[in-house]
Amino acid sequence: MQIAICDDEVSMVQILEEKIKKLLPDAVIDKYLSGDELIASGSKPDILFLDIDMPETNGIDLAVSLKAYEIKPYLIFVSTVESLVYQTFKVNPFWFIRKRFCESELPEVITALLADMRIHLLETITLNCAHSIYTLHPLSICYVECQNKILHIHCANPVQNISIPYTLSSLEKELLPYGFLRVHKGFLVN
Repeated sequence: MQIAICDDEVSMVQILEEKIKKLLPDAVIDKYLSGDELIASGSKPDILFLDIDMPETNGIDLAVSLKAYEIKPYLIFVSTVESLVYQTFKVNPFWFIRKRFCESELPEVITALLADMRIHLLETITLNCAHSIYTLHPLSICYVECQNKILHIHCANPVQNISIPYTLSSLEKELLPYGFLRVHKGFLVN
């Protein structure tokens, strides 16, 4: 598991690293003191602990730039400015930790994170139709479109896109635990 910590306060980086290592001893942890340093590194962590209030590139701007990644990291904001929590919603973070309560909140975050990763990263769905069987990772699916009783499954990697005769309601039941929503009678969106 690859973890990155990005915070302009050296002491906070050290505290987070120490606490995370106790909870996840096998994790590889990279540390960055600015968003620009993280971007320049080319790092693509599985989990990112990110300060919001940093000079130059702030945490929210950095999180917006991460949307270009094919697989986005679990994003956990760590901040002293609790009023910024609402601004983070536009980048869909996994959690928000208050720095002053970091020690008490971190175990709960790690527990929830591991449970979510087990659900989302390890499971696949299998679609049986006609003479073919398709196995897909639910998080690789961006959206599903139904046209004339044919499902067009659009994935992050276009090579994985498939079109199959399958009912949208059946697929919706399988994808519901992964956060998919029916936004129209013919569309499911991740």
